[in-house]
Amino acid sequence: MNRILLRLKQTPRIDERAFMETFPEVIQVLMNSPWCLQVPSFADHYKELIKYTVLKERRFRPSIVMEAYRAMESPENFSKEKLHLVTIFAWSIELMQSALITLDDIWDQSPMRGNDIPWYKKPNIGLTGINDGVILYESAFSLIKTYFSSQNVYTALMETLHQLSVGTAIGQYLDWKCKRDSKPTFENFNMQTYRGIARFKTASALVETPFKGIRILTNNLPIPNSSEDVFMELGVACQIDNDILDTYNEKGEVRHQVGSDIREGACTWPAIQVLESGNKEMIRKFKQNYGRPQLECENEIIKIFEEFRIFGKYRTYCQTTRGRLEKRAREMEPSLQRAILAVTENVLPISAYI
Repeated sequence: MNRILLRLKQTPRIDERAFMETFPEVIQVLMNSPWCLQVPSFADHYKELIKYTVLKERRFRPSIVMEAYRAMESPENFSKEKLHLVTIFAWSIELMQSALITLDDIWDQSPMRGNDIPWYKKPNIGLTGINDGVILYESAFSLIKTYFSSQNVYTALMETLHQLSVGTAIGQYLDWKCKRDSKPTFENFNMQTYRGIARFKTASALVETPFKGIRILTNNLPIPNSSEDVFMELGVACQIDNDILDTYNEKGEVRHQVGSDIREGACTWPAIQVLESGNKEMIRKFKQNYGRPQLECENEIIKIFEEFRIFGKYRTYCQTTRGRLEKRAREMEPSLQRAILAVTENVLPISAYI
């Protein structure tokens, strides 16, 4: 373990600032795309679309891309030029995810995205946001084409993005099966369904796609099949963390402004924990209130979470899962081992259960 940490320190650190410094270049490249040059009146709308959707997202994915690269690249091959291309690949993932999130907000009629309204709720947008989602989707491929079309990794990177979009669509399908007429179908709330949703909607975007892309860019092909269950576990961990943060802050305190999962009746890890608890009275109250828009129903669900000590169960989950992933990582080849350990620290930091 100490040798691994030493190797990580020997490679230059990659931070959020370095990633964001590339954004003006990304904007400029996209502004020079044929659709902007041929339709100048579209350019301002396009620029606002990118800034509003891409920059407002919580950027988990780039940090995982960067950490994977830092861990998997040989020190002798590390260069500013290579790092720049890795950063561009990370931006392409962000554009793809922004496209899918923009469309998802319309399908779900989400009232909020983070601390602001979603793109489709902006004045004069509405259902034209579907068209904007398609534009963002194509922008991801445009970026890859601009920077990689002359390289032998081009086809593989394009295929990786296509796999991401298909996987997310499958995850959406599984997610929608947990509702009927906008009401939760509690018979589908189980860990098997949840892991399927997390596998395609979360693991694919947050873990699998970054790792596949970095394996391509560092010529560390192919990814062993034995790694897939580790990616899956990391994806599930990311999804659970997202579910917890919808209600709690990092200290385990109920948020001043709770997210929308409870009101929307989403299939979440806390919901499944309650439904599989065997406590009939608690389950009865839960089903009466979950997936309802009234504030009193939301407060009743939070009260159930508190009585059930959901955040404490989350801390226990973090501890046991981190230990299991670290054990699996040590069985892998050195470069993949370093990357998995780095990402595990990002997804399941020790502070989560201390």
